[in-house]
Parts: sequence; structure tokens; C-alpha cells
Amino acid sequence: MIIAAYEAKFHALSRYAIQLVTTEEERIRLFIKGLNPELKVLFVDMTFTRKFFNAVT
Repeated sequence: MIIAAYEAKFHALSRYAIQLVTTEEERIRLFIKGLNPELKVLFVDMTFTRKFFNAVT
């Protein structure tokens, strides 16, 4: 499944799991958790970099 299709399906299904997706951070964590391993590594690296940049600035 391509990322755009996965994102659309994730968004559609997340409406039914309101208790599981209560914050934007949790939504991102669950989105990344569902990715295949090769893509998951890229997103985790980007998330770490963003958090580090926000902490430094």
C-alpha cells in the first residue's frame, strides 16, 4: 500500500477509535506503528530530529 492510501485509510478508521487517538502525538505514534519497517525507520528519524530541533530552539 502506498503512503497516501495508508494515510487515507488510517484517517478514515481513526474516527472509530476516538479513545485511542486522543492527541496528535498519539495519532502520529499509531500512524508510524502501522508503517512497514523500512518506512518506519525514516519517520522515527524525522520525529527524533524534529523533537531535538524544538528542544534546542
